[in-house]
Amino acid sequence: MKRFWQRIPAWAWVLVIWAVMFLPKAGTREVRWEEGRRGLIARAMIEECHWIQQTVCGQPYRSKPPMLPWLIALSARVTNGLNEWAIRLPGMLAVLVAGLVVCAMTSASAGRAGSVFAASAFFLCPLILEKARVGETDTLVTCCSFAAFWIWLKPWHAWHKTLLTGLALAVGALAKGPPALLYFACGALTLLLWERQYRLLPWFFLTLGIGLGAVALWAATVYEPGAGDLWLSQMQRNPQHGFHLGPYLLNCIRFLGGAIGGSAPWCLLALWAFKANRALAAYAIAGTVVMMFWPESRSRYALPMMPAIAVAAGLAFHKLLASPEQLPRQLVRVTAAVMILLATGWCIAITLRRSPEPNRQAARALNSIFGDQPVYALQPAPHNLLFYVQRPVTEISLKQLAAQKTPATLLYRPSLTFAIADARIPLEDIREISPLVFMARVRPDGK
Repeated sequence: MKRFWQRIPAWAWVLVIWAVMFLPKAGTREVRWEEGRRGLIARAMIEECHWIQQTVCGQPYRSKPPMLPWLIALSARVTNGLNEWAIRLPGMLAVLVAGLVVCAMTSASAGRAGSVFAASAFFLCPLILEKARVGETDTLVTCCSFAAFWIWLKPWHAWHKTLLTGLALAVGALAKGPPALLYFACGALTLLLWERQYRLLPWFFLTLGIGLGAVALWAATVYEPGAGDLWLSQMQRNPQHGFHLGPYLLNCIRFLGGAIGGSAPWCLLALWAFKANRALAAYAIAGTVVMMFWPESRSRYALPMMPAIAVAAGLAFHKLLASPEQLPRQLVRVTAAVMILLATGWCIAITLRRSPEPNRQAARALNSIFGDQPVYALQPAPHNLLFYVQRPVTEISLKQLAAQKTPATLLYRPSLTFAIADARIPLEDIREISPLVFMARVRPDGK
């Protein structure tokens, strides 16, 4: 007779592990990185119905497609308001879905133990631990890319497989643009050529066409002169600096080191399993090699390979577990102990950690002293702070500030003080609200 925990299905174990690792205190830390901007875009969608043409503090935002703000706005209904939970819930659910896909892909060959191990390894990848509780596009792209690859490998009817794969790619592309398709495209194309399945090439390109078509439709809807240069700059971070071989090679090495470190220690097990699994090797290696040579790539761009690393680690774990020799079994025990130790340490760390709240404190101070005048924020605006401000704030440029004709309240970063002085813009009643932001009154016409 099976014991209680042996009757629990693998997907339920994955759900419990995800909940224990990522839900505690997920909404207590204040917004950081790009979360404030995403939240402000979602707020404009809810309050002003800017669902296609995104705006941030009154300014159009075209750098990225609107999928993540759409999901944040939807989450706001679930969480009863636009807050930290609403911003982070889509990313955390994307991690859960990716973990379930890892579990499903591993279970056919490695059983329940191997599939739960693979999903746990995915959750414990350092890059996933860093990004899972943050409202950004990386985890959503990771989920969509690997889910699309998993569907592509299924022995389904070509039309059904193409439509479902294209739908998953479309969601990813509408979150981050065409680069979201890179891992799937490189992995699937490499596998088709490796196995000489040339008859599937038209279906492959049709699948990519669905993903690219979705983001192209959005781009055509919001396009204005200059938007093309903006999108190109997003894919090539600093093209204006020119090409220099030394920094380029150094960045390639830094990316590769970050990708390996971000998947440690499971990449060691995965390399062993890659020898027997062409599909996983093609997906993880081909996409990573192309991304490594992409100009100004960052280690977080390697996130889509983490599910493949986890699946391969689960397959290797199963082989070691089934080995009749003593040494592999001892290695399994050590690996399981390391996983339990890492998970326990992570849970303890997020429970005991106390995060500073400079943006919330500064926003409370600002909310208590605002008058009836309009409030402006000088570009680049502190969006994480503005997310907590209760007044409507309009983001303006230095040129627009110089042409200001009516009394107003100005918020600006301390680093912009000298730029304001060089522009001879008269300010009065300057206050340091926090190290993050100054507040001043704008005198119309310098009078």
